[in-house]
Amino acid sequence: MSRPQFKSPLKAFLHFLLRSLLISLLCQQAHAQWGLIVPETNSPTPDRNTSEKQTTPDEFELIRKGVAQSRNLLGQTASTIGFGLDSLFGAPNKNQPNESAITLRSGLEIQDSGLLTQINTLSFQADLPTASSKLQLLARLGDEHELENRSTNVQTEQTPEPFESRILKADKAGIFLRYIYQHPESLWQTTFDNGFQFTPHSLALEPVSYLRIGQTFLSGTWQIRPVPVIYWAESSGLGTGIALHTLKPIDAITSLQHTTGVNYLFDEQMAYYQHGWQLVQAFTQDLRATSNITFYSTNRAGHLIDEAKISATLRRRIDSDWLFFSVTPADTLSSENNYKSNLSITFQLEAKFGVQY
Repeated sequence: MSRPQFKSPLKAFLHFLLRSLLISLLCQQAHAQWGLIVPETNSPTPDRNTSEKQTTPDEFELIRKGVAQSRNLLGQTASTIGFGLDSLFGAPNKNQPNESAITLRSGLEIQDSGLLTQINTLSFQADLPTASSKLQLLARLGDEHELENRSTNVQTEQTPEPFESRILKADKAGIFLRYIYQHPESLWQTTFDNGFQFTPHSLALEPVSYLRIGQTFLSGTWQIRPVPVIYWAESSGLGTGIALHTLKPIDAITSLQHTTGVNYLFDEQMAYYQHGWQLVQAFTQDLRATSNITFYSTNRAGHLIDEAKISATLRRRIDSDWLFFSVTPADTLSSENNYKSNLSITFQLEAKFGVQY
């Protein structure tokens, strides 16, 4: 059976969608154009549908109760695990709710080449109040499974990632103990992550450590936050760098964010550069749009820009504070591919479980 040839239509669709989102994000009245909220209607329903209308609410309520029970069970499970881990450091207060949380993300990425990638990630954050109000246990498990590969030279990564992870080639799976410290008389905050990362398929553990120091300064309407960092991984060795983050509110719903970073790996004698801008618009409490453009390069790159990534994410809250849906059209331009367009679109569902949700 021949495979469907949808490369050209998908490419045209992604071009149109990405261009439309980026233009709309710059318009203050864009939230009135999305059409995501279906208006109520009082139009009469034919009599032949009366019986169906009577049974639908009961079925919907049954499904809703089942979802609520499953969500509460997972939330209580996260809290129970948090209490168990917290008891290793002392006697936890049973009267105080443990706000440990489980976050599940599942999605599908479609590229214009025809490559389909299933994305599943699971993360757990343990609340450890007995040990310290500033101590956290973080665990994450990720998997990206290619469902259909029609190209041998296609990059599956399409969203900007933490700079240290990009340099250290860190996998999405790992378990870390995070300690956050801030002296009462200082505005500088220190964050120390120490743990292991591993590939879900092989489970080969690799020790990793991160040390970050950050402080936020105000300059007019700008928020400026420099973040020096030192990191180490068994496979990459010692590295250091600094990132400069800025944020400027434009109006009641729009903010402009910027990040510039320089990092250096001593063993490889490689310098990595990153420069990006992000426009965030919170149209309502339930609907948020984010557009990104990020440039990457190294001291060994043959071009000023080694890679550029453009994306626009529309994120909608589906239910309360625990269930979200997002769609992200993106384009990746790489010097290795002569800056040819590599379009993709990602659909993702995110669910958070915990007593606080």
